[in-house]
Amino acid sequence: MGRSFNAARFPMGTAPNTLAIAPTAGQTFKIHALVVLDGNGTLVECGANPAKVLGVSGNAAFIGYGLNLADTTASTIITGSGFKSQAVSVMVADRETIFSCRGINGATDPLTPTLAMKGVKYGVAKVGNDWVLNQADTTNVVVQVVDVEISNKVFFVKFLESVLNLA
Repeated sequence: MGRSFNAARFPMGTAPNTLAIAPTAGQTFKIHALVVLDGNGTLVECGANPAKVLGVSGNAAFIGYGLNLADTTASTIITGSGFKSQAVSVMVADRETIFSCRGINGATDPLTPTLAMKGVKYGVAKVGNDWVLNQADTTNVVVQVVDVEISNKVFFVKFLESVLNLA
């Protein structure tokens, strides 16, 4: 798996602002997916060119005790799954948290960042199960590059104020 979105920097002495929210039935998103609240207040994976982003999922949808047992090596079935085991932790996209991710530009994956990219706004894309910065999209902008780590091909980004789901 390549580098997908993850909380990287947040105010000193704190942790990323994290919420536990039940996903909408039928969701299949993986860990580190970009997610948003639907009209019922439950969690769904963002679509292409998201207009709003709540944050980044800290675990996959419907993965937990008693759920998706076909995907586990557990020999004992655990029952009694309820809301708490179905809840997905979400690292909230807010005005302070900086996320790390990889970038792409068409067939170039991963994209090597440059210092000239700092301050530039880009869109995002889903590549396989990974959400990434998309240098080719400067129209449907979602994130702004605040720093780069050239040697490891890492972008550090903030979600734009205009896409924050809980602004």
